Amino acid sequence: MDSQPAQSAASRRFYLSPISLPQLRLSRRECVYALLYGLVFAGAWLRIDYILHYNPVDHIWSDPQRHWEQGVDALRSDPMALTDPLLYQLYIGLLGKLTLKDPLLVAFYTALLSLMTPWIWYRFLRELQPSKTMALAGWAALSLLPSWTVIYSYFMQETLLLPLLGAALYASWRCRRKQTLRSFLPMVLLWALAGLTRGIAIPLAAVTCSWLWLAQGDKVRKAAWSLLLLALLLGPLTYRAYQQVQIFAPHGNGKLVSIYTRSGKKQINIHYLREGQRWSYWFSSPSIGEKPLEPLSDWQTARRGAVEVTIDLTQGGEDWKRALAENPLTFSNYLWIAKENLIYLFFGASWPDNNTARALDRINIQMRWLWAPLTLLLIAATVISWRRLRGRRLLPVLIATWILVQGLLPIAVNEGRYRKPAEGLLLAQVVLLLGVRRPRRASAEKIHTPTIALVAGAGLVLIAGGAHIWQHWSQAAAFERDGKAFLSALRAVSHRQQWGSLGRDQSVQGGPISIDGQHFPRGLGVHALSKTRYTIPTGAEYFHSYYGLTDDGGRRGLVEFKLLLDGEPVFSSGAFAHGAAGEILLPLQGAETLTLVVEPLGSNHHDHAAWAMARFLKRRPGND
Repeated sequence: MDSQPAQSAASRRFYLSPISLPQLRLSRRECVYALLYGLVFAGAWLRIDYILHYNPVDHIWSDPQRHWEQGVDALRSDPMALTDPLLYQLYIGLLGKLTLKDPLLVAFYTALLSLMTPWIWYRFLRELQPSKTMALAGWAALSLLPSWTVIYSYFMQETLLLPLLGAALYASWRCRRKQTLRSFLPMVLLWALAGLTRGIAIPLAAVTCSWLWLAQGDKVRKAAWSLLLLALLLGPLTYRAYQQVQIFAPHGNGKLVSIYTRSGKKQINIHYLREGQRWSYWFSSPSIGEKPLEPLSDWQTARRGAVEVTIDLTQGGEDWKRALAENPLTFSNYLWIAKENLIYLFFGASWPDNNTARALDRINIQMRWLWAPLTLLLIAATVISWRRLRGRRLLPVLIATWILVQGLLPIAVNEGRYRKPAEGLLLAQVVLLLGVRRPRRASAEKIHTPTIALVAGAGLVLIAGGAHIWQHWSQAAAFERDGKAFLSALRAVSHRQQWGSLGRDQSVQGGPISIDGQHFPRGLGVHALSKTRYTIPTGAEYFHSYYGLTDDGGRRGLVEFKLLLDGEPVFSSGAFAHGAAGEILLPLQGAETLTLVVEPLGSNHHDHAAWAMARFLKRRPGND
């Protein structure tokens, strides 16, 4: 009888002894962390998915083509190759060597760079202010920022500048904390690398390094080692530039852009001469053709005409001085150039990441309205909080430097793309102001970050997986129900084209699909050379499409349309000029993939083409 209560107590202890459920419950603060980590994971998934869908190797034209060709041809010494900063060319050369232009490998390395960018800035935000929550919120915001996502689908200098700028800022605030020579030199190196990617980093570097050098001790050693480091890095580049173009320009030749800006013209035509060789280029800023204040205003630039410049590279800087003297910067010219530059900088759409056929690009375009009011709001908030900031005033000084140099100095005709570095600086200032206004408290509870990240990541994986399954099921169900699936509604396995981007239900120029006056509501707009591969839906028996050169840009083109099943050619249109649309009904014969090819015959300058009403069918179409 006495043993019964003891056995019952032991039993109770046995059932209560395992880890109890409170450890699985998340506090309010941990829920915030879980949400922020979930947003970071969502941003990472979006970045990877975007690059897989819009691979930069599929959009090698205009500036991306220039950057790619300069990078992969390492020994190019033409004047344009010596105009752009060197570091991005080295990055593209390394990327080309690592990938051999394989789309999957290009997507892999580009996605790594895209994912690293907001994380590097997160490390900077952790150094910037005391709140980890605010830094994590900044990481989530930068991960999801459309402007910093869509640019990675193109080979543009900003894709390397953004992570290097974040790394330089992190090293600067780390140096501010440590105040040692070993922390000062990495900061100088990273700022130098950022300056060799885009020139706007140079004034930011000068302000940051000077600020910290003046505020810290050991000045002689820091100055001596920094000068030695810069001499070793920039000295050979200075010699290289002087040998080739007879000017001192280790970071690239900015005189072309300076003359263009000061001229007040829409376009610059520049001709280079060197020992019997001649190169001719023309350049016009993409800002010139846009209406940045639309729909509020139809305002456009006052620039007109073209400026002609001839430079004999063997004459040193004399021809550059003459060209600058022929295009003087008067005070009245400066006023309207500065006004236009500020409008373009704060309200211009970023280029080339402004393709209206892509949803995220459209969001990016609309977000341009955010930055001017945010800048004004932050200026007011910074003035109010100036005393509270005390030793944290360097960041607002850097923002002011950027506004002065990029916005008010006539160093270039501004574009919305030039705003990207400042978008990170402005969001960092938001984090700084919110972080310093929050009192730092020692938390009484331990935040289980790995658990939170696991919960957030698992939730995101479930959501993304469910969305993918739902999309696949809904498309399959629609195909089963309707018996047709338009290619413009399906995701291509791969797509490449030589100019522009794939138009879904629109031409490559973004207009409606029209072939010889006949309009088509659905289809794919492409530019030769283009190759687009699709997985054939289960149950599809036929592929049906009209094809031809579009009215908006294809009237002088000459191409050949081809179809491949599982990589084997099954259809060729022969030489096809602008005129009435052709039509193809192709039995699919149990194939797994269909590839649509448009090949240029000769020059591809006017080869705007379309696969109109392109669709998979379960059965042979009738007379509809």
